[in-house]
Amino acid sequence: MDTEIKELRNKTGMSQREFAAKYGIPLSTLRKWEQGEAKPATYVVNLIADKLHDNLEYQITIDKAQAAKERIRDLIVLQKDLESKFTEKDYNVFVFGSYPTIRYNSESDVDIAVYSKDLELYKKMSFTIESFFQNKGIPVDLFYIDISIPAPIYLAPLHAQIQFTDYFPAELRDFESKCERELEKNKRSILE
Repeated sequence: MDTEIKELRNKTGMSQREFAAKYGIPLSTLRKWEQGEAKPATYVVNLIADKLHDNLEYQITIDKAQAAKERIRDLIVLQKDLESKFTEKDYNVFVFGSYPTIRYNSESDVDIAVYSKDLELYKKMSFTIESFFQNKGIPVDLFYIDISIPAPIYLAPLHAQIQFTDYFPAELRDFESKCERELEKNKRSILE
């Protein structure tokens, strides 16, 4: 039990004095617990563990939010790089999936869709995008979506949280409408 209290305290990174003050434990009592001279009641250990768990959960959420902000800042760097290298105005780049959110974890990848009619432009852009994430050790799923071929599957990235560019919004909205019509047509055919 003495090592449990010490392990809990070590998880916080607090000194004995800070930990005792935060959890309302006399410092001399905490020292006795950690040295094995006295044993805390099980309910006390559980109460401290519960409070510590709540604090750690809150800190984890804060840390995840900060990491998401850093990933979004990285995406802005990538966006500026793409805009400087590819001056054509006939593509749009969407980031979708968990990458820009707090749900992202180190086992995830980043999902990026490039909407364009120009396959050659996409090939050039894909090298830049893949290199950017490869340098960070992040796997990337990169999708080329030819906006002259509407399909329901292409709707998901269009509803993404992050859109890099807005070069041809009318054309993209028209493409989205065509994809939605295809989706409705598919639904009707299933129901018939």
